[in-house]
Amino acid sequence: MARKIENWIDKKMPDPRKVCEALAAFSDREMTIVACAFLDALLADLIASSLRDDQKEVEEFVGMSGDGRAPLGTLGSRIQAAYLLRLIDRPQRDVLRLLKDIRNLFSHHVSVSFGDERVVGRAKKIYEIYRDTSPRQRRNRVYTSAEDFKASIEQKGFGAEVCSGLYVGAASLEMKRLHESCRRRLARRRNA
Repeated sequence: MARKIENWIDKKMPDPRKVCEALAAFSDREMTIVACAFLDALLADLIASSLRDDQKEVEEFVGMSGDGRAPLGTLGSRIQAAYLLRLIDRPQRDVLRLLKDIRNLFSHHVSVSFGDERVVGRAKKIYEIYRDTSPRQRRNRVYTSAEDFKASIEQKGFGAEVCSGLYVGAASLEMKRLHESCRRRLARRRNA
């Protein structure tokens, strides 16, 4: 199972910058749905790498077999499980939940955009989480710098363009963090 997961990660995440560039080329709706699909799959892999090495049971439990009734078959349940298993920290959990919420807005509403105040409100919360992360955490972890968005926000306001860029940046960053966490866990498992 570990080899299968590692091969998938290497195939899907050769360079997070390429993922970011690919996401930016999509429409707003496609971008949010595809980004969360990546995050969902990476969370499933991260959780699976932390469980007993029983491929069939893990795939059924985490929902990797395609069964929507699996205990961890949804993005929300995977975020919660990863947090409770100490695989992700509180700020990462909060960002992932906000990304999921924005994805749900695009998935369930016909007329929504990054200029929609519901999306803007959630994007502001993502910005605040990254902004409030201590400099020590930003140095020791793969946190994006809120300063990257500060100039754009001051110049353009918190409009659709800034929200879209923030979403792509946050989703790509979280993909990179999940990818790195999974690779570390798989390496430890191989060395054990």
